[in-house]
Amino acid sequence: MAIEFKLPEVSEGVTSVDVAEIRVKEGDVIEAGAIICEVETDKAVAEIPCPHAGRITRLLISSGMSISPGTTILEIETANAGAAAAAPAKPAAPAA
Repeated sequence: MAIEFKLPEVSEGVTSVDVAEIRVKEGDVIEAGAIICEVETDKAVAEIPCPHAGRITRLLISSGMSISPGTTILEIETANAGAAAAAPAKPAAPAA
């Protein structure tokens, strides 16, 4: 199952940012903490890290877009999401 990663709050009171640079593409496998993109406010440029590790299945932003905190940036398939669904339940050990 894919996890949606949304733009976090960049700075207090900022309601919109412009996507300046995208550093990943669909199909990329990233580590937790990888920088996904840079966004610009009227006062600063901020790097946006993704807290999840996995494979990017959908990239929903492009350079030059204006987006707001809470906007979905990408969908990522995490290793845990697939493993949890595929792992069968272990039977209980017999009582002695």
